[in-house]
Amino acid sequence: MWIVCLVVVALCVMAFVWGYAKYRYAMLKVWSMTPVERVVFLNKWMEPYGYYYEPGQNILLRRVEGCEDYSVKLICTWRERAKQALKRNQAVVELLCRFAYQGKTFLVLFQKGQYGIFSGANVGIWVENKEDSYFYPAKKEEQLEISLVLYQEGERGFVWGQKHFELAAFEQGKYYEIKDLRLRTRITFPTVDMALRFVSEMKRTGMHIIGLSRNATWVTVDFADTGGYPESRLLSWRQRWVQFMNRIRLGIFNMLTAPFEKTVDKMLFLYFWYPVYCKKIMHFISR
Repeated sequence: MWIVCLVVVALCVMAFVWGYAKYRYAMLKVWSMTPVERVVFLNKWMEPYGYYYEPGQNILLRRVEGCEDYSVKLICTWRERAKQALKRNQAVVELLCRFAYQGKTFLVLFQKGQYGIFSGANVGIWVENKEDSYFYPAKKEEQLEISLVLYQEGERGFVWGQKHFELAAFEQGKYYEIKDLRLRTRITFPTVDMALRFVSEMKRTGMHIIGLSRNATWVTVDFADTGGYPESRLLSWRQRWVQFMNRIRLGIFNMLTAPFEKTVDKMLFLYFWYPVYCKKIMHFISR
């Protein structure tokens, strides 16, 4: 019996020594790289996931080129979308605005919330395919100029703008309740008619339009909804559970990456130390 105990103790000691050695290796590996090398390395690794690192604001952003997947279908029923988000540990709220213009049906999706260990938001432009009645990402000629500001507990968190089919930005290492996040979005439309159709539909859904340009081509929308699933008590409880687990995940993540401050350093440290976990992190902000 004592032999078995010795073997177990020896294995535990070996596992600890191996884990600590790998921990130190990962830490030294990151510190041995220059700031530029870190950003280049991380962006190359994240390219297949469709994201890149923006060092100026220390956030992750969705790529414009090379990540268009026009085969992706948008599930429009809120219940299915809610279940899908919760499966990915995303506690988010959404607003969908559907309107017709020049024979096409456009759908603008606003989303904000806690995506695992990320807080963030995304705004997507989708177009209906009349053959199967599903919505797909807007193609290059259909994309719109989008800019967003995410306010966190009343303070401005980050700002970003691009012409895109899905503008997504995420900040790592911070936890917020949905009610503490406010998304302000400006969308620039190619024509006045398209902008006014969008405004008309937004007002019909009860959303607050806080800005309209003099020539009525750009519109600013304020999305301050606290969210939740009032029509489904089960989904509401699941969302609370996801938020509870996100706080635990975030606590562990911040504890493990305590020697580093910037997202690029934290991500590379995990990549060299525990690559499987690093890949799983990208799951939190995947579609």
